[in-house]
Amino acid sequence: MADFAGAKRAMKQRLRDNWTATPIAFENEAAPVMDDGSGNLTPWIEFRVIADTANQWSIGSPGSNVMIDEGVIEITVFVPAGTGDDAATTHATALGEIWRNAEFYREDEGSCVRTLIPVVGRGSTATSENPEGVWWAIPVTTPYRFYHLA
Repeated sequence: MADFAGAKRAMKQRLRDNWTATPIAFENEAAPVMDDGSGNLTPWIEFRVIADTANQWSIGSPGSNVMIDEGVIEITVFVPAGTGDDAATTHATALGEIWRNAEFYREDEGSCVRTLIPVVGRGSTATSENPEGVWWAIPVTTPYRFYHLA
């Protein structure tokens, strides 16, 4: 039966299947290698799924009601500070295209994830990644809707 955990796994798998340009950091997993082995920093991305709302869109028998969970897929591109924004913006744009108006995770009848239009945000010096100030970051966010029956 389709559930949010499965939808999130499907989102991660979609990214893995469609992105090889940089290492990927997933929540609560081992950090990717962020240098080329010679001490030179290399771009990498961080993936998060943020759930915002959940609504019931129909009324009827239990197990036959349409539920819609909504939120955003947030991917942050990190590049070494001082290297400009071209590479980060190029990566963010390409990452957004993975999600643009897509439909996947059809686990059972009445279930799927639909993604909408990605937005590349404003970049800034990253203040939360160690060591602070070494990375410049730009986010790309894509709204999603997870449809399922309950």
